[in-house]
Amino acid sequence: MAVSRVALVDDPDGGKREILTTRPWELLGFGCHYAWLLSIAFGTTIYARFESAELVTTLRLLVFACLALMFAALFLAQRFTGQFTFKKPIVIAAGLLGAGGTALLMVPGSGFASWIVWVAGALAVGFSNAVSMTAGNRLWANNRPEYGMLQLTVSTVLAVALFYLFLPLPLEAAVPAIAALPCIGDAILVFTKGGKRRGGAYRKYEGLPAGVYRRLLAYAFAFALSTGCMLAAVASFDVPSTVANSGTIMAGVLAASLFTLYAALRRKPAGMLKLIDKPVTALFVIGLAGLLLAVGDPLAPADDALLPGALVMAAYVLVDQFLWLINPDMVFRAQKPSAAILARSCAVEWAGLALGFFLGSAACGFWDFPLGIGYPAVLFLCLCAFVLVRTFAFSHTDAIKLAEARMLSAGEDELFEHCQVLAEQYALSPRETDVFVLLARGRSGPFIQEELTLSQSTVKTHTRNIYRKLDVASKQDLLDLVGREL
Repeated sequence: MAVSRVALVDDPDGGKREILTTRPWELLGFGCHYAWLLSIAFGTTIYARFESAELVTTLRLLVFACLALMFAALFLAQRFTGQFTFKKPIVIAAGLLGAGGTALLMVPGSGFASWIVWVAGALAVGFSNAVSMTAGNRLWANNRPEYGMLQLTVSTVLAVALFYLFLPLPLEAAVPAIAALPCIGDAILVFTKGGKRRGGAYRKYEGLPAGVYRRLLAYAFAFALSTGCMLAAVASFDVPSTVANSGTIMAGVLAASLFTLYAALRRKPAGMLKLIDKPVTALFVIGLAGLLLAVGDPLAPADDALLPGALVMAAYVLVDQFLWLINPDMVFRAQKPSAAILARSCAVEWAGLALGFFLGSAACGFWDFPLGIGYPAVLFLCLCAFVLVRTFAFSHTDAIKLAEARMLSAGEDELFEHCQVLAEQYALSPRETDVFVLLARGRSGPFIQEELTLSQSTVKTHTRNIYRKLDVASKQDLLDLVGREL
């Protein structure tokens, strides 16, 4: 039987942890970016100027593909060169590119020249999202789980609220507002300030079975594939109907985002992860099965398809939030840069969404593509793929293991956090801080000697200095002080 490996690990993004001090307005950074992405990828309001629904479908597919491509390129840059950086000018430039890309996607026209413009716009959108999301995630990946989950859930609710705020606006007002979102989001991101950088190991994790990350990626691909296929079902050869349908299915996103916010407010990190993962399978299966029953003529999707579509979108958001929240754990276990971990997950997710949307749209009759099978058959295959992956590759039990690993680290993480605060308050040196953390954990002198590779006399000297600065007379007094603060 394999023995779980327990290890204390440092931040792979540079060996230091940056504690993010959240201010309410900073939550708008991710919220603006996510609202922009929802409007381009899942909403169709900004495409209302086009008369051809087939062109709208093609542009959305192009955006999905370019998002996958740009995240894959970012992962490869991190994986093989390690040269990509997230300095402020690059993040600001990414926001400007996102705004420009949005404008290019809205350029009406036809022919080869128009397609060059649209491809350039989709690539700019993909690059902007890849850079901005990974730059923001680097802050979250090094943050305490309690803070990270509140930032993510509140930002998501804000994003959906912005999406619905822009939905009824006239096209002339909606497009500039949506195009401005990545610039606003990135401007907020670059001015988000972290607390004092703190060195040292601070997370403790039990080793997981081999291949868990690959199975998690397979899960991400399977749920994205199903969601992409669903999006084809609620599309229409009538552009106004497609725009209206997108607003209806986004009700599922709103419901899921409110549920995750409730979970973040009421549960600890491990409990939240378990709670948001639990309904995913039921929502996906009921939603996709409902689509199979509702979709008759694929050229004119029934209104009955909208409620199942909303259920699928709700499940999609729950899975997406789970992946974002578990990403920091993956970063620390894999000991790889957070950008590489997130970029690979997002590349797989967007690739699955693009493939599912292409297969579903082709089966519905778009582009006269000779797929050979009808839409119900394609949707059924996507449903089977999801059920198989969820059952045999990444089940709810696997999700619980990830959540429980975070729970095991919660006490260590909180204790370390309070020790760091006390060390700053009482002006302990870096080495005295290391000794202080181990003393607060109840470690003995010999253990500290071996753990920090120090001599006995050095440990005694550091201990005396710690007692003097904290104004305590014994180890028990030190533990009492830490306990009161904790």
